[in-house]
Amino acid sequence: MKPEISLIIPYYNESLIALKTLNLVYEQSVSPEEVIFVDSNSNDNTSLIIKNFINKNNLKNWKIINTNYKTPSEAKNHGISKCKYEWCAFMDFDIYFPSNWIENQCKFISQYENILISYGTVNLNPKNYFDRLVISQTYGIKSSSPVIPSSFIHKKYFEYHGFFLPYRSLYDKFFIKKSFKEKNNKNILKNKNISVDYFDINYAKNFNELFIKTLNYSIQTIYIKGNYIPYIYPFIFIISIFITIQEPKLIPFIFLIIFLTRGILIPIKKNKSFFKFFRLRDIPFIFIVGIFIDISKFIGICIGWLLKFLNKKVRLDHLYK
Repeated sequence: MKPEISLIIPYYNESLIALKTLNLVYEQSVSPEEVIFVDSNSNDNTSLIIKNFINKNNLKNWKIINTNYKTPSEAKNHGISKCKYEWCAFMDFDIYFPSNWIENQCKFISQYENILISYGTVNLNPKNYFDRLVISQTYGIKSSSPVIPSSFIHKKYFEYHGFFLPYRSLYDKFFIKKSFKEKNNKNILKNKNISVDYFDINYAKNFNELFIKTLNYSIQTIYIKGNYIPYIYPFIFIISIFITIQEPKLIPFIFLIIFLTRGILIPIKKNKSFFKFFRLRDIPFIFIVGIFIDISKFIGICIGWLLKFLNKKVRLDHLYK
């Protein structure tokens, strides 16, 4: 028996690629019982594009919900609270997914009596060279990591364990990591047959976009409980400054350690087939991008602490969307 599905798709200023995603949903071999588009306070014409598509194809079970939420996780949570059916399927705009995605997931979860989550995976393999360098330092190329977009999650899981964290960054990683640690994690599975990818740029096409995105994500990390990154980066920075002042002779040694760590060890750990995608000549560029990310994170964390002290929040999505 086919499970009943509510497909939840949050969006913010997706007008440039909206039709691609809409057609991918429309062309699914198995249709969901309802499709909910949650507007995360967009200021472009994405909503109009979706509305026209719905009217053109007479899709009575597709609807738009307008909200003032600032993060995709909050938009997803709102969609969950409004959906009618037992299974929540999630997808994002700007992601490619096969026409049998829903059908595949339905068959997969039907094999397991008490399954609560079936994660899909992401297959990052950017064509843009700069984007490839960035992915090598962040998610890892072709890492097949579990992700929320493409996943099916039963509403019971949210009732028992809570919703997504209301932040712009890391909410998905924390949710996935926590779910696999639950006592009943035998009901949490990864469907390796489901793999999604980005249409074009996976993370950033140049240094400017990389800086703004990293800044945007890092600012909000200070609000996440159990996340030590906002403390680690300032600590490392202070220690580095202290050693540089007290023992300048150690600077070459410290640089060598940082180069080996950021330029070789971390990328190799994140990319299982590192030397399949890169050559030795790429390592200096990988290192430069890695250090740039670290500096951007440090700046973002400092801004985040300041904003938290001032009891203010900012959203920078509009600067790269």
